[in-house]
Amino acid sequence: MLVELNGMVSLSRGALHRFASGLNIAAMALVGPSAVDRTLTEFFTRVHRPPYPTRHFEDSDRARAWLGDHPHSGAAT
Repeated sequence: MLVELNGMVSLSRGALHRFASGLNIAAMALVGPSAVDRTLTEFFTRVHRPPYPTRHFEDSDRARAWLGDHPHSGAAT
């Protein structure tokens, strides 16, 4: 899943919990160039511990490449 943060400054606790526990995805790439974007990603991964790989990227091209190279990319469930 590709998530473009677009200058987001916060997410509700419920939204973060839903992302971490309620999605049937193989990996999540969070994209945003700012320090706030990076901080949101770090908070999400440390506090909510999603069961899938999660990584921050400053640009969507690198995020898409990472998602495409992910070992579970395109795997049937």
